[in-house]
Amino acid sequence: MSNEQNGANWAQDGLETRLRTVERVANGAFPLVGTTAGGNAVAGTVGEYQEVAVLVGAAVSLSTGVVANVASMSLTAGDWDLNGIVSYHSATGTTAPNDVLQGISTTSATVGAQGTFSYDYVAVAITDDPSYVAPVVRVNIAATTTVYLVTKSDFAVSTLTAYGFMRARRIR
Repeated sequence: MSNEQNGANWAQDGLETRLRTVERVANGAFPLVGTTAGGNAVAGTVGEYQEVAVLVGAAVSLSTGVVANVASMSLTAGDWDLNGIVSYHSATGTTAPNDVLQGISTTSATVGAQGTFSYDYVAVAITDDPSYVAPVVRVNIAATTTVYLVTKSDFAVSTLTAYGFMRARRIR
């Protein structure tokens, strides 16, 4: 394409550059440039990041077979990827859960659909604080919504608490 047509100089007014940019976008070859500055994406933009942590000192008490919220965060409308980690603590070291379940949910104290949680068979006394990963879950919301890191465990003896970490990244 000539940079002069009908007497206009496209290079001078930047139109040629803008047209080439549109052409690259249309061909799918437009580069998406990231940052190397070490900062965070602005709220509401792709790449926005949020996290919440609940430490062992603030761990949530569990009742056998009952779903509990470990952590929660409020997300604005958009398309998000979330995941988390739940750690289990037994103050006495004698609690032997049969299983543990951890996941991401948009409903308080509720386990979501298959693919939103992980399930692990344990059946040994918790003498240290084992951690289990909740899978990456896509949450696409049209309005501000609270999301939850949830857990459930079945155990017969003593007490069990849970603490953890949840992160969210806006993907579009």
